[in-house]
Amino acid sequence: MKRLFVAMALFSLFCIPALAQDTPVGEVYGGFQLLRHPGGDNFDSYFLKGFLGAFEGNINSYLGVVGEVGHVRKSWDEEDFSENENFTPFLFGPRFGYRTERVRVFGHYLLGGIRYAYSYSDSFEDFSASGTQFSQAVGGGVDIALNDTISIRPAQVDVVMVRWSEGDFTEWENLFRYSGGIVIKFGSR
Repeated sequence: MKRLFVAMALFSLFCIPALAQDTPVGEVYGGFQLLRHPGGDNFDSYFLKGFLGAFEGNINSYLGVVGEVGHVRKSWDEEDFSENENFTPFLFGPRFGYRTERVRVFGHYLLGGIRYAYSYSDSFEDFSASGTQFSQAVGGGVDIALNDTISIRPAQVDVVMVRWSEGDFTEWENLFRYSGGIVIKFGSR
């Protein structure tokens, strides 16, 4: 049974090149994500690392609709304290691009939310908080085609704007995001 599933998976991979031609119907992206937190009054900026995945449905050669979800985290562990911070952005919106035979340059505006979880522990106290806030991202990137079905995305750069609000308090924070990975294209228009 295991061999059957492996054989079907390999057969499916060999069929993918027949599906992709000029403009793909859809694209699936997976890659590394680096999110720069700007810091605050009492601490310097720092980076959170993780992954980013996206699915894009292309309407035509220059317009698509994309949905992204990712996760980044940072942990600090010292002798007398530990701190953990997690962000899970989920964004959706239009993506505009220009395609040549080997290169695609794109820009997008995405809306959605960001789920956060924060915990702190030392010898005196334990604290944790979590919630979901509104966020939006503006940015773009470049894809370089290796063949009809696989592209490399060396850079996707975004500014992720998060609206932190609780009660009467509201503040916008800009987070810088870099991502790079692999794009798999399927279908054709």
